[in-house]
Amino acid sequence: MRQLSSLCLLAGILIPVAWQGAARAEPKYTQHPPHAGRTETIVVYLDPRFADGDRGDIVSAIDEWNVALNGVMKFEAVPLPPAAERNRRAWVIMRGAGKEGVSEVGRTERSVGTLQPMPMGGGVLLVLDGALKPSADRPLTLRDVMMRELGHLAGLRHTTQTELLSGQYLLGDKSCVTRATAAAIATLRDVPVESLNWCTTS
Repeated sequence: MRQLSSLCLLAGILIPVAWQGAARAEPKYTQHPPHAGRTETIVVYLDPRFADGDRGDIVSAIDEWNVALNGVMKFEAVPLPPAAERNRRAWVIMRGAGKEGVSEVGRTERSVGTLQPMPMGGGVLLVLDGALKPSADRPLTLRDVMMRELGHLAGLRHTTQTELLSGQYLLGDKSCVTRATAAAIATLRDVPVESLNWCTTS
């Protein structure tokens, strides 16, 4: 089984994570008509240093979020361009090295980050190798981590949502965009909750 360990830094907040490959059922989502109003696009740059498998996990989480967002918002993943060509409001998901993490108010795990936008918008989500050793009783995957952190990029906080962005990471098919998560997004965007989709298997 593939085993990995990493640490994330979301806009200046360290997020230690450890994961190992684990079987999961693909969550099923509602299929509401696409949102007919304006779509807010969030550009996400991917560091080319990610291994293919890790990049696939990140893109998989982005794709799943886009299914849930249903046109209300959209994550657009693109390769990391030279610094001079970057959208200053984009988010950058990068690799780095590091071991230490921090505790955070609202979290029961020493592994959470709160969104802290940069002055002009956007920020950095830094994935650091070697933060924690994989744990057999905590089969956290990179996809699980990204499902949570993309929620922060969409504007959710720990205090506005009690499932996907609760005090602990959710794993496998449980780490999907629930109706409660969709409702929190709908409130932020001032749209009916039925403008979004949510998983029906959690």
